[in-house]
Amino acid sequence: LKFASAPIAMPIAPGATAFCRKCGHPRKGHPKTHCAEGAVDEAAPSTPKSRHDRQKEKDPFAPKPPTSAYFLFVGENRATVQAGLGGRQKELYEELGRRWQALSEADRSTYKAKFQKNVDKYEAELLEYRHSGAEAAFLRKRQAAKEAAGTAAA
Repeated sequence: LKFASAPIAMPIAPGATAFCRKCGHPRKGHPKTHCAEGAVDEAAPSTPKSRHDRQKEKDPFAPKPPTSAYFLFVGENRATVQAGLGGRQKELYEELGRRWQALSEADRSTYKAKFQKNVDKYEAELLEYRHSGAEAAFLRKRQAAKEAAGTAAA
């Protein structure tokens, strides 16, 4: 099997990344003088390697779960802490975590009350969603797609 000495550019699938054959670096922003060969491989679209890598398709019309008390706190205080630190994300969230730990139980209870209010609202929306038949329709659609994929693979 012989290869051409000139660089070969192969078509790339949408959403896939091309890599240099010689050094393995991503092709985007890769200097042409870096490798003598400079050929581009066609990268296959990313496929899950195990069942844990696959994610279930979620119904876009299903109600979203409530934000926890900690994340409600983070949402309200992120801007002020970020202005004070002006640092990296890691430092920002470390400081927010320290402030949450140092928060008194009385102050935390306000965030916990907001969280509980959101939980009650979520449960009501979820009940309405389930009784409307939208969940059953989505599950039937997902099962049909799964069966179609199974018959196409066989």
